[in-house]
Amino acid sequence: MRIVRPMSLTFIIVLALALPHGASDAFLAQTECVQPLISVAVEDKWNSDCLSRSREYAYARYYTFSVLQQSDVSITLESETDPYLFIFSGTGADADYLTENDDIDASGRNFNSRIAITLEPGDYTIEATTYEQPATGDFTLTVMGIGPLDDRAVLLALYNAAGGDNWRQSDNWLTDKPLSQWHGVTADAYGRVTTLDLEQNNVAGEIPPEIGGLSSLVTLYLGANDLSGELPAKLGELEYLVTLDLWGNAFTGEIPPELGKLANLKTFYLLANELSGEIPAELGDLNRLEVLHIGENHLTGKIPAQFGSLSNLRELMIFDNDLAGEIPSELGGLVELNRLWLYENQLTGEIPPELGNLTGLTELHLYENQIVGSIPVELSKLTSLTELHLRDNHLTGEIPPELENLTKLRYIFLSNNRLEGQIPRELANLSSLAALALGSNHLTGEIPSELADIKTLRALWLENNNLTAQSFLPRLKEIVNLGVLDIGGNQIAGADVLPQIGTLAELRVLGLQDSQLSTDQLVPHLEALSGLEMLYLGDNRLTGDHLLTRLANLKNLHTLDVHNNQLTGTIPPELGTGTGSSAFNRSYLDLSYNQLTGQVPPELGDADDLEYLDLSNNRLTNQIPSNLTELDKLETFRFHNNAGLCAPNDEDFQEWLRFIVRVEGPTCDDTQTDPDPTPELSECVEPLPAVGVVNAMWNTDCTSDVTAPQGRGDRYARFYTFILSAASDVTITLSSEEDAFLYLRTGTSTDGPAFHENDDYDYPDSTDSKIEATLDVGTYTIEATTYAAGVTGDFALTISGIGPLEDRAALTALYNATEGDDWEDNDNWLTGAPLDE
Repeated sequence: MRIVRPMSLTFIIVLALALPHGASDAFLAQTECVQPLISVAVEDKWNSDCLSRSREYAYARYYTFSVLQQSDVSITLESETDPYLFIFSGTGADADYLTENDDIDASGRNFNSRIAITLEPGDYTIEATTYEQPATGDFTLTVMGIGPLDDRAVLLALYNAAGGDNWRQSDNWLTDKPLSQWHGVTADAYGRVTTLDLEQNNVAGEIPPEIGGLSSLVTLYLGANDLSGELPAKLGELEYLVTLDLWGNAFTGEIPPELGKLANLKTFYLLANELSGEIPAELGDLNRLEVLHIGENHLTGKIPAQFGSLSNLRELMIFDNDLAGEIPSELGGLVELNRLWLYENQLTGEIPPELGNLTGLTELHLYENQIVGSIPVELSKLTSLTELHLRDNHLTGEIPPELENLTKLRYIFLSNNRLEGQIPRELANLSSLAALALGSNHLTGEIPSELADIKTLRALWLENNNLTAQSFLPRLKEIVNLGVLDIGGNQIAGADVLPQIGTLAELRVLGLQDSQLSTDQLVPHLEALSGLEMLYLGDNRLTGDHLLTRLANLKNLHTLDVHNNQLTGTIPPELGTGTGSSAFNRSYLDLSYNQLTGQVPPELGDADDLEYLDLSNNRLTNQIPSNLTELDKLETFRFHNNAGLCAPNDEDFQEWLRFIVRVEGPTCDDTQTDPDPTPELSECVEPLPAVGVVNAMWNTDCTSDVTAPQGRGDRYARFYTFILSAASDVTITLSSEEDAFLYLRTGTSTDGPAFHENDDYDYPDSTDSKIEATLDVGTYTIEATTYAAGVTGDFALTISGIGPLEDRAALTALYNATEGDDWEDNDNWLTGAPLDE
């Protein structure tokens, strides 16, 4: 749409410089006395080279300019010499006198001169001269109200405030060339700046408030720089602005409500900054706005209901902030909306059924919030939808079979909710579906065999439910384009899955964790898995000392998770070097909670892309090889709870460890006398009481190390340690009026990887948690926490099957019933010492 705006002002560079009326013949050759005005501020000097036409014998300088519309102009002449100021209509000898000024305020001893005048369109000449004749000296002439000159002043202010000397490109800035020749500047036919594009130009510092003076600006691109400070409210004065692009900087403070005055704004990018505070409701006045991107900031408060008035909006992106409250139902009125991204906030309430009115919507991203309730059946009216992302919320109820109406859907992500019931067979009618993610819910029943009819399906995540697959597995080989398959943690045996995937030539990711899989069942199918890049086999029954070597032969494998099995022997060096013909590197390697022995092979230092390495809870010994410092991409490194494995205590190795985001393990000096020291327990961590029962409460004093499934704040937690002297079948139950979550860890660490966890053991009748497991001899830690962030309240923790605890409870009862305080010898009774002491 064409924006109509008033004609701008300009100045004309005079090619044939005119001379003042009445000048002498000798003066007629001195053209340097008359110059076009090319700056808001001019610094010059008087001398005998140039004479005044107005004051006999006085020296003078002349400056010409043009006005193309009626303008209020202010001219100021300042000098230590007593100045005198004239303005004429026209240029040259025929210029007509308009007005003059001697002193701004002679009574105040201010002998500078100033003319404030309203000028009609035309050419003008300023004469800057002196009161005394002849007089010499320096002077400054300032002219305001002439558009192009004002724009030049604004750009100079921006250059100085935003580190112009260090910009990648600054061609012609600070020169007298026309502004349209300055790098990143576009000007109209009248010399007014209409576009300023300095994106990705190493612009640092702040935007000066003078930016509001670019009154003809239409587009402003300052994205992908290092600008900081607060956004100037003066941006709201750019009445013709259509595009405001400030993404990817470091702006702080709040979004100025004055930006709601930008009536012509269509595109607004503020994403990826450090902005805070609430979103101004005034932005709801931008009724021409089509794109609003303010994601990746620290914005709080609610989404303004006024956004429902943005009738032309096509994209609303407010993801990755700290917004709370409910999604406004008013957003259902944005009938032009194509993309709605509100993910990674703390939004609550239910999904408004009014969103079903957004029939043009193609992408709906609401994941990682605290949204409750069921999936509205009204969403089945979004027939243009291609992406539905609702994972990591509190959604309940069943998956609406009416979603089959969304025939353009390519991605459905509903994982990590509390959805129940069966997977609707109707989803098989989504003939364009490429990815279906339903993992970590409470789904039951049979995986529909009809899913094999979706020939476009490339990724299927169904892990951690209570699903079976009797009719689905025989048809699995029909999904010939399948690249991702994760069905671990269900009622599906891994041994039944492996024979079905040999023909899936595109398979790159396979998840069979917690699938009762043994080494003997896996090995015969390894050759068929040669194309795998990611393999998840944790929480199975893998044994032996050769399996890791066989897995290392999978030449494309970069992610391997075999935690919590019973693997023995040493870590094969092939896990670091690979045996394939192509370049080989690991990115994720989890060997924790096994029975591996020996030393860490130095070849692991050759896995250049390794980002995650977990060797904890094994029986490894000796120092970690020093060449692991070559792993410059490593972000997580765990090696605690071994039989003497430790980090070299030299300066280079310790310096390398300091640059890793997450490190857990001892240094060699710490382990030489005690290879697995028990850390001092804090008030958040305590030994499990003798009776095996704890009644306590959550509060802000103790927090979980695990990211909350819902919300981005802290989860509160308590930790309880215990020791098993013999293998035992153990049951741990966590009960509370709040939604509880339970972890079981090896050792006394509070933040090591959990090898058992449970959310709800009897959903929806109960949100209590329970772990039932056979545990070997060792030391363990229970983490009692909550499903959501920031929840306080009382809880009860009960543990049974731990013989020493039950014996301890019985002895404690005997002590109390027989007045143990009066016994002749009661050494160590009622203490945490072992019972045999």
